[in-house]
Amino acid sequence: MIGIAIIQLTTGLVSAFYGYRLLRPSTFLVGYFFGGLIAYEVIEYPLRQALFWLVINICGLVLGSILYWLQPLGMFAIGSMCGIMAGYLISYSLGFDYYMLPIPLFIMWGVGILFGILAVVFKHRFLTFSFSWIGSQCIFSSIGNFAGKYPEPYRVEEGRPLITPPAWWYYLTGIVLLCGLGIQVQFQDFELVGDYEDSQVYDILHWNSDEYESELGIGPKIIASLAIALGWFVTTAPVQTKYYRLCNVVAGCTIGSVVFFIAASSLFSKSDSINTLCWSTFIFGGLLVGAFSWWLDWLGYFCAGVLSGVLIAAIIQISFGYLIYPSNPHSVLILLASVLGLFIGLTGVKLQRPSLKFTSASYGAIMTVWGIGFFVGGYPNAVYLDRFSSDYNNDPFPTRWWYYLGGTVLFFFMGLYCQHYLAKKIKESDENSVDDNYSFAAMRYQAGPVHYA
Repeated sequence: MIGIAIIQLTTGLVSAFYGYRLLRPSTFLVGYFFGGLIAYEVIEYPLRQALFWLVINICGLVLGSILYWLQPLGMFAIGSMCGIMAGYLISYSLGFDYYMLPIPLFIMWGVGILFGILAVVFKHRFLTFSFSWIGSQCIFSSIGNFAGKYPEPYRVEEGRPLITPPAWWYYLTGIVLLCGLGIQVQFQDFELVGDYEDSQVYDILHWNSDEYESELGIGPKIIASLAIALGWFVTTAPVQTKYYRLCNVVAGCTIGSVVFFIAASSLFSKSDSINTLCWSTFIFGGLLVGAFSWWLDWLGYFCAGVLSGVLIAAIIQISFGYLIYPSNPHSVLILLASVLGLFIGLTGVKLQRPSLKFTSASYGAIMTVWGIGFFVGGYPNAVYLDRFSSDYNNDPFPTRWWYYLGGTVLFFFMGLYCQHYLAKKIKESDENSVDDNYSFAAMRYQAGPVHYA
């Protein structure tokens, strides 16, 4: 189940944001899917299992090759696939599950044929919508494998009424919003205009952090404020007992949002709407990875460890790592982040909750002090440290960094102490609660039954 969900998620991301760029390979895959599906429905299963699947694969390869070379037919197939998938969601939203024939089939095939015709008529514009919708539906289908409440054919027994769960409307809203984002991303292929160096994203990624920069916009201020609040919480809260999931979610959201933001800044560098696209992917990436960190405990522990390792690598890089290889300090940072991130991440997966005391205290302390440094100024950017080396500008290193480093170390040990103290108090409280319940039960037993006149 997890393997299928990961394949769905990967395919969905590629289709939603790169589908039109990979038009020919995508057309072949759609033809392969339709060919295999037709063969599966037509051929009798009593054939030997190996021969049965061989015939299905041959039919898929044949139809995929035909659609690959006949472009109009391939466009129709892509539009039809989008329509069939959307038609099922429409029928489910209207209260018809797949077994309630023939209404769902009329809706699915009717919308499928209509979308196929529109894809042939409007070509790349409608194909962009089709790829974005298919990808969005695959992404939320994979999420639904973990969260539940996502509609699947035959999930309701025949003869029983279909009750649409309230969570379905959140899925549908997410599919529509993500589809809109995918359309906007793919449309940039047709309108490559805009100056990346004049964008807010460029200013954020190239901020030298010497002083507080109010012109960066409201986004970085909100992020710095959240870093202070959430960092303080995960550093001092008893994460081993009560709040371990929340600690994992904070780490997952941080990693997902930052990675998606940086990737978007590279992908959309020529788009005139780069700021909107990057912030949209920032939010989406954080929510996506954070949600998976909540559902999959092992992923949450891994994200917490990776975030701790990467931030510790940044601390080492700022303190002395950039001096190891002054002509190319980026390579040192990448090496440190990769080694420490993977090591602490895998250790977190192995140890699970006991590892959170260290990982949460470390990344929480660094996040908190960084948030303070954003407003105060003088907190160096770990990515742009070459200006302090003799090979380049040889700018004076900010002395305030050592105060930030000392505060980080101090807050880290304070967090370890707070976690240990609070965890001990919670354990004692639980033990006292159990003893009180036992004493109360024993008193009732000794007193015997109560007789009423």
